[in-house]
Parts: sequence; structure tokens; C-alpha cells
Amino acid sequence: MKETLFTQISLVKIKGILLDLDDTLYCYQRAHDQALEAIFEHIIVQGIYTNLSEFKFAYKAFRQDIVTRLSPQGCCRSRLLAFQKMCEEKKIKNPYIFAELLDRIYWKEFLYTIKINPEALEFLKQCKFKNIPICIVTDMTSSIQIQKIEVLKITEYIDHLVTSEEIGEEKPSSKMFLSGLKKLGLKPEEVIMIGDDFNKDIIGSSKIGIKGYLVKSIE
Repeated sequence: MKETLFTQISLVKIKGILLDLDDTLYCYQRAHDQALEAIFEHIIVQGIYTNLSEFKFAYKAFRQDIVTRLSPQGCCRSRLLAFQKMCEEKKIKNPYIFAELLDRIYWKEFLYTIKINPEALEFLKQCKFKNIPICIVTDMTSSIQIQKIEVLKITEYIDHLVTSEEIGEEKPSSKMFLSGLKKLGLKPEEVIMIGDDFNKDIIGSSKIGIKGYLVKSIE
């Protein structure tokens, strides 16, 4: 399935939208990289890692371990738990305290960096003009996703939110999409799903009869 532009999505006869957040409404990778670099400055001071590439490689491994062990729960996406495991492996004193500091640094830099895709914003405005309600369906903890919505300044366009933390499963679980439909009060044939992940967003939603559009925001 080829990627689609927001401008190519037809809203004819559409009564509601199910919408992914990360890498659909904004570019995730740039914010993630800058957040890790901000953390690395504190990592150097503690002597945990002295090489940025080595730190990023190690962090990725620790985070993957958390995802594997705790999936499909929303907490499997926790950066805090990955940082804690990293600090424990490096024998840092009170590893949970330093891990919590790193987590705060990460999200402060991440939220400062993200910017809404202009094309996505115009699409949201069009939906609001047409009185088409939107429910974000996203894998992650609720608090962080709400903060992203607020920082991106799109709260006026988003009527509902479904997170994997709330449901206890991640996309492509049908429960995620069914919950979105319930909150919108609509049927599968009355909505569309828009997201950047073919398997999670498009295949997942299609299993319950929802038409999907593959859209990815890049910088």
C-alpha cells in the first residue's frame, strides 16, 4: 500500500476519523534523537557512557527488552523503565532516582522539539469545519500522549483519545479500534483510520471493516 497525503484523503460520506499520533501528525525521530542527546550530557557527567553512539545503542537494547517483556501493555513503552534498567546495569547509586531524572529530561526536550505537520493541521481544520469528530488511537501511556496533543496545540480538533495503556493492548488489536468507534458512537463503515504503520494502523483497522489511509509525517 502506497503512502497517501492528507490532501488526498476523501471525507465524502465520512462521519468520523480514527487517527494515529506519532509519526502521523508529527515527525517522531528528530524529537527522539534530540531528547537522547540532551540526556547524554547528563550521562557523561555520571561517567555511565562517554560515547553517544554507544549510549544510543545500549538504550535501544534496554528499551527493546522492556517492550518485549511487558508487551502488549501500555507500560511497555516506558522510557523510565528502560533508563532504570540501564542505571541498574551500570551500578548507579539509587538507579531509580537517576532514571526518573533522565526520563524528565527526555520528555522535556522531546515535547519542546515536536512540531505539527502543516498538512496534517490543515486536515484537522477541514474536519472541524465539516463537523467530523476525531478520535486519536495510539500506542503509549495516556499522560504523555495528552501532553503531545497539548504541545502540538490541536486539542480543539481532537474529540477523544484511546491509548494502549487504557485498553491494555496495542495496535493492531481490534480492541483499540473498537474503543475508538464506541467513543465516536459510529460504525466501522462510517469512519476511516489514518496512520503511519501499515500493519498496526491499516491492517489492524481493516480487520473490523475500517478503511485505512497510510500517512507518514517526515522532516
